Amino acid sequence: FTSAEALAIAGLDFTVEKRPLFTFGAEGAEDLLQLEEHFATVRTDTSAALGVVGPKYEIFQNRDAFASFDGILKDHGAVYETAGALRGGRQVFIAAKLPESFQITKAKGDKIETYLLGFNAHDCSGAIWYVPTNVRPVCANTVGAALGFGFSVAKEKLAQGRALRVLHTKNASDRIKRANEIFEAAQKRTLATVENARRLASIPVNERIVKAALHAALAEFGPKEPEANEKQAASGKVLLDAILRAQEQREQKRDVIGKAILKLVVGEYELVGKNAWAVYNGVTEYADHGIRYKGEHAAENRFQSIIGGRVDDFKGDLVSAIVKASGLRAA
Repeated sequence: FTSAEALAIAGLDFTVEKRPLFTFGAEGAEDLLQLEEHFATVRTDTSAALGVVGPKYEIFQNRDAFASFDGILKDHGAVYETAGALRGGRQVFIAAKLPESFQITKAKGDKIETYLLGFNAHDCSGAIWYVPTNVRPVCANTVGAALGFGFSVAKEKLAQGRALRVLHTKNASDRIKRANEIFEAAQKRTLATVENARRLASIPVNERIVKAALHAALAEFGPKEPEANEKQAASGKVLLDAILRAQEQREQKRDVIGKAILKLVVGEYELVGKNAWAVYNGVTEYADHGIRYKGEHAAENRFQSIIGGRVDDFKGDLVSAIVKASGLRAA
């Protein structure tokens, strides 16, 4: 399909208009006052109001926002995979998938897929985005995973030159043409990621690698030793046996975490073989799902940490620790 055909099949070929906004004057319904600095964005097929925007906001129809995808698909052999609308058409997305699937090991499902996500907002909640992702966008949750809360993932990739943000302004058309550059950059990073994963899969596991991975995980997620000044204060106020008991509790917690991680690593051995890739997957499974988050926003905090926060940073450090222990160099 072309992008226009894909949008039509998905029911996303509607158009949007910017219309004036009015409010009641002193005389009621017959006395209308126009709001000069505010306009409504409206779907022309349903007359549904999508959002309120300013006078400089430029409408970009879905077909225009995603037309640049056609050239990318032609150059790289990708195909349109998914498309959808969120919140009644306030936000629209389309995703193209590369034809290659990078198989890391012979294990079923152990492969990496690459997508380019296009996102267009008609309610002033966001810009037009082009973001490479390994998440298959099919719904609000997966689009959120690809973009991040508050577009945090997209913004991080933007800072690295791996995503494109286009504001709804008059020069948007020129910037949209740069989407192909972003796709090229994403491809290079994906190939480096795949190369590192395959290197890990080629490294037979040994005690040194497992210890290095456990040390990295416990240093990040295990109970912390008290600071020197805390120890000094405790020695003057707390009995020695209480200090030793606290130390014992920390060691017990570290032991529990270590055993939980080792159990996950052994489970990965059965899936992908006894290699460093299994160690990496076992440790990162604990980082993603084994850590407890407390409070009202526990689920959101977990998601944010995995996608672009503490856990995400840890995964890069973990690769370095494993590779260093193996004696090889990362790609």
